[in-house]
Amino acid sequence: MRIKDKWLLRGMGILRSIASKGIWITLPVGKHTGLGIYNKNKVIAGNQRENTERFEEHLADVALDGGFIEHQERMQDMKLGAYPLSFCGCETIAVYNAMSHLNPEGGFFKALPSIITYFEKRGVALAGEFGVDPRSLSSYFDELGYRTYMTMNQQETLRIIKTTDVYIMTFYNNRKRLSDMIHTVCITKGKDGRLRAHNAGTKESYLNLQEMMRDLGVKGKAEMICFLGIRKPKA
Repeated sequence: MRIKDKWLLRGMGILRSIASKGIWITLPVGKHTGLGIYNKNKVIAGNQRENTERFEEHLADVALDGGFIEHQERMQDMKLGAYPLSFCGCETIAVYNAMSHLNPEGGFFKALPSIITYFEKRGVALAGEFGVDPRSLSSYFDELGYRTYMTMNQQETLRIIKTTDVYIMTFYNNRKRLSDMIHTVCITKGKDGRLRAHNAGTKESYLNLQEMMRDLGVKGKAEMICFLGIRKPKA
């Protein structure tokens, strides 16, 4: 594990631990919110009601995109913690997209609000300011009986892609400037073996992960942090 990855994930773990308490703290981040203190359970309950109502308005777009959320930027009206989903919701959207791929019959079509609630209770960093700790994503799938495999080793991703059904990757948008933040996407594999990233600003398919990385984040500067493979349970 590289030093910067180690410290990033350690920091996310600390923020996640802070958020596990009954009180959420927000810090000034641009236009989104200022310094504040929130009752965690009250915010979660309010978000669940509002997100359930507002997601209905996005379902037509999701259907047009084959059951995937491809435009996080359109979700300013939904929240993760104290922040708009358009700002900090990439991890929850990646989980939703992975479940959509694993359940093409549509059983999880309306599941985004419940996924948000799950991670508000278990994986959110601070009050959502830094999204969700990527190491907490596997727990959602584990509890539903899926098998999960996580790595921070680029070479290990080759084996995971061959042996699992869908993938979630967290990466630096710009490995040379951490202020460009990180992003998390769901990656699916077509029948032809080519890979496609969802909610990533590209509709291209790629021969391999290395080829895909050149089109993610700040073009040519994206770098993987961690990679999660999810496999369907055996029938």
